Amino acid sequence: MNKLPTQTKTEVQIHNKLVKKLMKLSKLNDNWVPFSYLWRQWLYDPDYGYYIRNQENFGELGDFVTAPMVSDFFAQTFLKQFHEIFKETASIILEIGPGNGFFCRDILQSSEDDGIQIDKYYLMEIGVQSKKKQKVMLKKCLSDSAYKKIKWVTEVPDSFSGVVFMNELLDALPVDIFEVREKKLYQMGLSFENQHLTWSYKDELSSLDIMKNQIDKLPEGYIFEHSFEYEKLIKGLNAKITKGAVFIVDYGFANHEYFHPDRSEGTLMCHYRHFSHSDPLINLGSQDITSHVNFSYLAELCNKNNFLIEGFLSQANFLINSRILDCLNKYDPNDSLSFIKKTTELQKLLSPAEMGDLFKVMVLSKNIDINLGCSQTQDKSFQL
Repeated sequence: MNKLPTQTKTEVQIHNKLVKKLMKLSKLNDNWVPFSYLWRQWLYDPDYGYYIRNQENFGELGDFVTAPMVSDFFAQTFLKQFHEIFKETASIILEIGPGNGFFCRDILQSSEDDGIQIDKYYLMEIGVQSKKKQKVMLKKCLSDSAYKKIKWVTEVPDSFSGVVFMNELLDALPVDIFEVREKKLYQMGLSFENQHLTWSYKDELSSLDIMKNQIDKLPEGYIFEHSFEYEKLIKGLNAKITKGAVFIVDYGFANHEYFHPDRSEGTLMCHYRHFSHSDPLINLGSQDITSHVNFSYLAELCNKNNFLIEGFLSQANFLINSRILDCLNKYDPNDSLSFIKKTTELQKLLSPAEMGDLFKVMVLSKNIDINLGCSQTQDKSFQL
């Protein structure tokens, strides 16, 4: 692994301020805090959280690149599926965790170009600075009529009918960390020793009944992450959605891959200025922290909360089934500069060596009866 870039003076100050906040929190909990508490503070602290502060997290100057940043083909292809769903629901989209707003921009621009009616586009964003940046960009890029369709919200609207979209949201939800010892689970948390964060174990045993069949098979010393936020999210969607579909795009696995022997140290990963590493206790407030999504657990929650699983595919298969290649028809192969640029974007979205296989798309429905072309081949729902 290459050496990480040196922290700036401001980043060091943010790290130290977060450590002081966490130290106060740990004193209220007998010097032990679950990892999810710290995750939530590192990423979402109102003063110093990574996703909350006024900084550029995306692109070459940030820490990661998302699919909507790679190509407008990504949103254009999803819009084809959304259009089919709008035949049975209201023509409304709710995007949870919109990031830099590129997906929203591309959807609304494409809907105008293709004559697809969208009545309202909700953006569910918790970051004040992110919301400001989204507003500036979208106001600049969209027509007045398209921009007026956007409404920023802090929760799922009541009696929602339409499409819900989430791209790289679940991997950023707080997780707790568990280790298997003598067929039982110990929860890993953090304590302070000499004013420094250190890993420690909770004295009491913890249990995850919903995953017991998997845990019983795990070897001694196996470490994995589990997010209790999944259940809150799915229950919340079920309570608010009356009719519609949910599209979840993220990197992760079904159980047989998630609990693979090669992942005995978990899937936790940190991203700092395009460098990846596995130490979440450094660069607090200045690096992204993620863990892979357990789609089998997610599917179990969906089945218990009135959602049907319409498809579970790799991003590449979803996009190909949804006819992303048709997007190239707008470009002249003789215009080599533009054509090569767009084919390069396609390769990044579809290639197994890029985003194609690692990212998955799960499609859920509630109270609609529709056959989506996106799941016509290579659907892996049976693996869940």
